[in-house]
Amino acid sequence: MKKILLLFLISLLTFQIQAQKSKYVSSTIKPQERSNIEKSLNWASTSSQHISDTRGYEIGVSAAPVDRDSIYHEVDIAPSFPGGDESIRRFIAQNLIRPKGSKGEVVLVKFLVERYGEISKVHIVESNGDPQISAEAIRVVKKMGSWNPGKIRGVEVASYYVLPVRF
Repeated sequence: MKKILLLFLISLLTFQIQAQKSKYVSSTIKPQERSNIEKSLNWASTSSQHISDTRGYEIGVSAAPVDRDSIYHEVDIAPSFPGGDESIRRFIAQNLIRPKGSKGEVVLVKFLVERYGEISKVHIVESNGDPQISAEAIRVVKKMGSWNPGKIRGVEVASYYVLPVRF
């Protein structure tokens, strides 16, 4: 009986540890992200802003190791397109095909930058509802190629990025 009870407790403890390790990744935009996006869209410049919070870590304070297999919404260094914001604007300007009636529209595209730099899970967070405009924004983002991944304490990790695509 003691062996069965001990086995049950060990399996329960293992299950709890595994449940704590995995994180729920929401495909919706957080209120903090929405606030940051709205602020960036009201700027005079067409600069894209990374939409993520950074965690401050004190020097010398030990923290849990970074799990390279998890997906993060908050990173120390946000993913970036090679060449920076100017390169993003140039790439979009050269590759975006503007559907009729799309002038002035802004589509928010959220995607995952994998720890090795590839883009995946591209989807629209906010749009005017025109499927042509949304499809074109997704097409251009998928065409971008590799990015520099986000980092937590110097470790490359998979993290989300929200990019405003202006038509």
